Amino acid sequence: MISAKTRRRCAIALVFASKYLLAIWVFGFIWFAGPFARDGFFNPVAAIVWFAALVINSIYIPHGKQRRFAISLHLLIPIAGWCLIRPSHERDWKISFEKVPHSEVSGDIITIHNYRSFDYAEDGTPLPEWSTRTFDLGHLQGMDFFMTRWSSPFAGHPIFSFDFGEQGHCAFTIEAKLEEGEAYSLLAGIYRRYELSYIACDESDAIRVRTNFREGEQVYLYRTIATPEQARARFLEFVASMNDISEKPRFYNVISSNCTTAVRSQMSGGFPWDWRVIINGKLDELLYERSMLKTAGLPFPELQKRALINPKVSAHPNKDGFSERVRSGTPAF
Repeated sequence: MISAKTRRRCAIALVFASKYLLAIWVFGFIWFAGPFARDGFFNPVAAIVWFAALVINSIYIPHGKQRRFAISLHLLIPIAGWCLIRPSHERDWKISFEKVPHSEVSGDIITIHNYRSFDYAEDGTPLPEWSTRTFDLGHLQGMDFFMTRWSSPFAGHPIFSFDFGEQGHCAFTIEAKLEEGEAYSLLAGIYRRYELSYIACDESDAIRVRTNFREGEQVYLYRTIATPEQARARFLEFVASMNDISEKPRFYNVISSNCTTAVRSQMSGGFPWDWRVIINGKLDELLYERSMLKTAGLPFPELQKRALINPKVSAHPNKDGFSERVRSGTPAF
């Protein structure tokens, strides 16, 4: 049986560890999402000054209620500021995010407004093209899955694409919405730094920007086992989430609301939990293990090797015929 003295020591250690972790979190919040310009010099300075003041309070204020009050106040004021931050569609967005997509549903007919069909100049400069596209769910044939990786095998970005036959493919990419001049930071994504963006677009837009104009990105294409009925359910989930965000902006979070966890949360019936949902560079391996991909009888390493589409795109970088080109010779297509 644990003695009262041991329980007391454990409680004190737990309180100390909680305050320590909270102080680290608040320091990061001020650094990455403080009250000054987002990518400016002053937020890091404010974070350092805040931390120095916390240390001074801890050292020079006598033990007891006065110290506990001072430290609690020091922690709670920034947390109150965090609670007051609200997501918004009204910012100076980068050109890729300047319009918010939304749709109208009338039976089987889905009309998507602010549908993105960007082309790209040879230097990667985006050539904007926004339109209204209509898809008939009666033409939906299946669902495909693009997996993007870059510097680490554990870092990835999934893009789901729906095959409407002669009507083409509609892809959805879920991203952290960036302002003009703003760069993405993994640590900043822990805080309320970015809004969440659902983008409905052509495959030649969302995929070519990764294969052709971003250094070091590798893109893999897989056919899922989804039937037309299952693909319909998944497509309508994307549409519903997209419409919800168009009406009520939502924050991106690198853990709880990112490009993968947002898909998991919108799925009716859910998706069994796995660490690869967050560390999503292994998501294609997870889907393979759960028999959710068409494999053509190949073991995963061979399927993944043959699913790489970068060589096909680099050989023919134009957008015309893109969807047919990347599927030619890819397993299970």
